[in-house]
Amino acid sequence: MKNPINIVYSTDENGVEQLYVSLFSLLRNKKQETSYTITIFCKNFNDSIENNLLKIVGLFQNSSINFIDFKQYEDEYQLANIEMNKEHFLDLKWPAPTYYRLFIPWIFPDEEKVIYIDIDTLVLKDLTNLYNTDVTGYVAGVQEYAISSWIQWNNEAKRNGEYVNPKHIYNHFDDGSTDYDKHVQAGVLVFNIKKWLNLDLKKFIDVARKLNLNDQDLMNYLFRTDITFIPDVYNLCLNLWSDKNIDLFNEWYRITPEQVLENFQNGYIYHFSIKTKPDWILNSTTFDVLLTVGSVEKFTNLMLDWNKYSIEYGYKDNMDLQWKFKQLSEPYKFEVNFSPKYKIYKLAFDKWFEYAFELYQKTNIKS
Repeated sequence: MKNPINIVYSTDENGVEQLYVSLFSLLRNKKQETSYTITIFCKNFNDSIENNLLKIVGLFQNSSINFIDFKQYEDEYQLANIEMNKEHFLDLKWPAPTYYRLFIPWIFPDEEKVIYIDIDTLVLKDLTNLYNTDVTGYVAGVQEYAISSWIQWNNEAKRNGEYVNPKHIYNHFDDGSTDYDKHVQAGVLVFNIKKWLNLDLKKFIDVARKLNLNDQDLMNYLFRTDITFIPDVYNLCLNLWSDKNIDLFNEWYRITPEQVLENFQNGYIYHFSIKTKPDWILNSTTFDVLLTVGSVEKFTNLMLDWNKYSIEYGYKDNMDLQWKFKQLSEPYKFEVNFSPKYKIYKLAFDKWFEYAFELYQKTNIKS
């Protein structure tokens, strides 16, 4: 058997429902011969959470899981006290776990590479190809973020002496130079461990604090020329792919809507980088509604059109179920209506519900 691939997630107890489903999808879709060593950078995990995660890993062969309590690092580096951009976020603090990924090279100093994955993801294929990304000479392999187009537009305008928006969240990256014309999305990373170990961890945490940068913007600010890009299929961020945005991407990214849809149909990782996460709709409180109707197809049909499908499924006179579906359907419709033509949001949400239901059937874990 090949050496295990190291994969890291990071979260506190608030993200465990998302983590359960992402971890299950990761293991369910690996090849039989692939081995993963999964490490959770965590905070405030109780025995029940750890036991659930051990139970999920126990369903599959050739993989293991361990936990690292990050409270000591959070306290030492004061990660909970880094403010967001004051002008836009009214002195709120960035969640400390967002910075945990930056510590990966110092936790795994003897490894060649480590994959990091955000918890609000579905992993739909084996990640051996992602792990084999050539990161020689770079600190990491990361997806180029579509916001590059916005930043590049501002920089080009500034270089040409034209008007630009002087106040926006990315104002650290529109200095008019070409240095920041590429921007990365840090939800999926392939770390080059040895390259990172040459960096001064405390120094760039201090930069984050001074400039109010989250982990992603910090990487863009410091490592813009030290990053290589991975294909979009490894980090399909939903916030980018509304029908409106897709129609613009042919101009910005030279990718057609048909190619975007093909990427999603053949994607490796769906990233729910949007306001409404799937577990906010289907969670341990509302899971019994899905169990009552007994299938994801019925569940999503009833959310989209109660009047039609409640008759077809025999629930028309069930007032309690109707009320519950009304509460669930509003956030679901809000999200899927961003892509009524290409149905990308529905594709991703329904796939998440499918894995959550399968996970419950195998473990009794309500995600």
